[in-house]
Amino acid sequence: MGSNGNDHDYIQCGCHNPVWEALKDTLDPASYIASHPNAAQGPARDANGESLVFHDGIIYPLRDGNMDERVEALGIHAGDVVAAGTLAAVEARMQALGIDYKKQSLHGKTLLPGLVEPHAHIVQSCAMDGWLNLGAIEPDDGDTQQAPEKNSQRLRPLYTWGWLKETIQNNLPEDSTSWVLGHLVDPALMPFKVMPGGLNQLITLQCGDTPEEGYLDTIEAKRPMLLISASMHTAYMNTAARDLVHERTGVMVENGVLQETQIVAGILSIPARQKLAMLKIFERLDTFFTTAPAAGSPCCTTR
Repeated sequence: MGSNGNDHDYIQCGCHNPVWEALKDTLDPASYIASHPNAAQGPARDANGESLVFHDGIIYPLRDGNMDERVEALGIHAGDVVAAGTLAAVEARMQALGIDYKKQSLHGKTLLPGLVEPHAHIVQSCAMDGWLNLGAIEPDDGDTQQAPEKNSQRLRPLYTWGWLKETIQNNLPEDSTSWVLGHLVDPALMPFKVMPGGLNQLITLQCGDTPEEGYLDTIEAKRPMLLISASMHTAYMNTAARDLVHERTGVMVENGVLQETQIVAGILSIPARQKLAMLKIFERLDTFFTTAPAAGSPCCTTR
């Protein structure tokens, strides 16, 4: 998915994502791909992928952004659209390419190939999926026998500063040199801080050891801590992380709150082995494309 040459600078952007751009200069993805051939090709380039001709439905090829064009048939081979048009033309094209295909009737349904939710933060979400989940949304436990209704769209019954503190402290890295890395944190969904005689306030996360809600050093002061917000526009650090980020990148934020492109400085400062763990993005993409539609984010849809 291109950007027509307009580079974006924000961590949440899908094209020219600064996190991935930064990691490619500090890691060696080539060595990973060399040992994982399927990662280089991806499922869309699977030579053993199905070859199908869809027909008998409403098909929008979405060529060049055209939302009105409809075709009679669509030919797919190994994950790629190779022909679109009349059924006769598509079958002729598949045969000319030497593709052994099957015809699949849509039975009047609508096909929207390649419909991708553009704000899904696919790359960066998968890269950070191994970090501690500190989100307000209750994760699905995967046990359909005990929980037939998915929890992926439900708020946690308790999402407070106390919950955040307990969750982090119960999941500290065994290695004292590793950073505490968390994602999906959303203080806006925590209960307001009660201000006697005044307006209640949102909890704000920041570095410091003041014994009040929101000061991250009261959770963990020795290990550096980097927490990415659910929006991915903001990241929060304790003092140990703030000082290391300043030392390694020159970026200094007094309150430990990184905004937008500053977040890249935080990513660059974490230990190399934790950066390397982010390369597991390739296997996490499979999970993402399985779970995202179930949570209401369409990746490829037929309806």
